[in-house]
Amino acid sequence: MNKIPLMMMALSALALSACKQQPAPVDPVANDGCLHYSPAQSVLVGKAYTKDVTAPGKMTRKALLLKLDAPTCVSPLASSHADFKRVDSIQDIELVAQSDIVDVFKLDGYRVRAKGALATEQGDGAAAPVGLTLLTIGPADPNQ
Repeated sequence: MNKIPLMMMALSALALSACKQQPAPVDPVANDGCLHYSPAQSVLVGKAYTKDVTAPGKMTRKALLLKLDAPTCVSPLASSHADFKRVDSIQDIELVAQSDIVDVFKLDGYRVRAKGALATEQGDGAAAPVGLTLLTIGPADPNQ
C-alpha cells in the first residue's frame, strides 16, 4: 500500500480543519449602550426641526435636525474614524441629506424615522456635534 496518498489526505484534512471560520472579534464598545459612529448604521426616531446656522464670515444656512425622545450617547467603534470621539447626553443630531434625497426639509415638525451613519460634525457651521448622513428618512408612523 502506498503511504503517500494517505499522508496527503491526512495533511489536506488538517489544513481544512485549520481553515474553519473563526468567530469575529467582538468590539467591547459595541455593547456600551450607546449609538455608534460609522461604519455602523443607526435608525433613529424623533421630531425633525430646522435651525438657521451661521458661521463667522459665511452665509446663514438652514439645517435639519432630529430631536431624540431622550438623550443618548454616541461612541466610536474600533473600526470608526480616529477623529470620532465619545459624546454623552446628546439629544439633537443634524440630519445630513444626500443629493438624491429631495424635499427633506418638508419633514420639519414631523416625527420621523431616519436611517444612516453617524459622524462627528465639526467647525463653526455645525448645527450639532453629531450628524447622521441619511440613507432613508420618512414618517415615524407610516399612516402620517
